[in-house]
Amino acid sequence: MSDIPLDQIQSKEINNSLSVENKYQSLICVLSNLSLHELVGGPIDSVETLEKVWVKISIPYPISLTLKNLQEILNDKLAMDRDCFNLVIRKIVSDDIETIKKRRGSISKHYLDMRFWMIIDFGRHQDFRKKLDVKQLAHSVSSWPGMKYSVSSCISIHIPIQQSGSDFILLTLDKDSRTVYILDPTPVEPKYQLNPHAKYLHRLLWIAEHLPKAMSKACPGST
Repeated sequence: MSDIPLDQIQSKEINNSLSVENKYQSLICVLSNLSLHELVGGPIDSVETLEKVWVKISIPYPISLTLKNLQEILNDKLAMDRDCFNLVIRKIVSDDIETIKKRRGSISKHYLDMRFWMIIDFGRHQDFRKKLDVKQLAHSVSSWPGMKYSVSSCISIHIPIQQSGSDFILLTLDKDSRTVYILDPTPVEPKYQLNPHAKYLHRLLWIAEHLPKAMSKACPGST
């Protein structure tokens, strides 16, 4: 990448004045303009180049990704950066809602990202946990900006959970059947063979404690 003209590099940066909908496509736009060699194998010997922001989004909260972040996405040995993961969630949400609009259907799924877990300080001892900002927490579960729908009318809520390392699982709350579904691609550990659900107990308790607080403020009257 050292021989790529500076004006070409600058042209690949995401302009902050793009519409909200286009911003959801930003990560894909950047990656599609780069080869695997450029992202992983290219001779980048400048710290300044690696730390240069290539993706910048401000809605619903600021996310900035550097060239180093984009490189690390393709490294299977590294855990995915939370900001990268959250941007992927925004892309999934945008694509899902656009598909529904074209079919003139109703939006029945609502997606959270890792912001929910960051705000509730998951896993931190109560003596060191920061004071919960319920308003900020409610914002993390609200309808996505620029997409007109109500979370209270959605049938299911999808909550991603990061496990140790780079593993992610998906927890789905089905409001109609009042059922919790857990999609976990990792093998069951020997210590959980007799009670597989014990692996998720801590996280489920945190969701049960904090999600109602957020929903009561974001969607008053929601069940």
